Amino acid sequence: MRFVHSYQKLVAAAIVAMCPLAYAQTPSTKLKGAYVLTEEGFTASGQLINSIASLNFSEAGTVTGTEVIQATGGVKFVDVVGTYTIDADSTGTLILTATFTDSDGVVQTAPQSLKVIVPSSGDIMAVRTDAGYYTTAKLAAAAAAASLKGVHLFTERASGRPLTRLVLLNFDGAGTVDGFALIDALGVVSRANIKGSYVSQSNGFATMTLDVQVPVESGDPEITRETYLVLADKNAARMIRSDSGSAGILTLSR
Repeated sequence: MRFVHSYQKLVAAAIVAMCPLAYAQTPSTKLKGAYVLTEEGFTASGQLINSIASLNFSEAGTVTGTEVIQATGGVKFVDVVGTYTIDADSTGTLILTATFTDSDGVVQTAPQSLKVIVPSSGDIMAVRTDAGYYTTAKLAAAAAAASLKGVHLFTERASGRPLTRLVLLNFDGAGTVDGFALIDALGVVSRANIKGSYVSQSNGFATMTLDVQVPVESGDPEITRETYLVLADKNAARMIRSDSGSAGILTLSR
């Protein structure tokens, strides 16, 4: 019996010892600093939604930043302000208001409401709760554009064409990038060399320009210029094309 009681005491002591650790891992109810928000999905009418945003959170519960929304033939920049709350159960809300000027020169505002889950570590996940929107989103701590250094990879599937690419880019950390793409068009694979540049912007984004040198059967390579907007987070970089190329958010992985 003494052995049983001693064992029970040891188990109870172990549970008590573990409790502070469990509470220590409870997520904070405050966010602070720069984050990258990516949102993907569609509307009730079938319109695709692809956007990335550079957001700054204060411990007072306010949010400011810049969002880039991919649209037909290019992108649209919008200013964003908002508020957030995080409850003790690790869920919360993020309410944003985007301000932009429409094609008629009229200033418009658009609300964006998200329900978030904040883990003790890792990215914050979210789902949009506005009626008529079916999107998911992710928030990750931002990194400086200067973190774009060394070899990175991304894959891309062309919109409306049977073409996929695996792209390797080597960033020198000072604004120059080179590499190559393996292009698969209906099972025929070719290689295209790439040269380009990237520049950090005050709004947290980096602009990247790539000259893709597509080989042709005769003569010099055909050069196609591509432009991207890039936001680096702690794990990777998120990109969106700012030209008329393929739609969607691209992940630039180390």
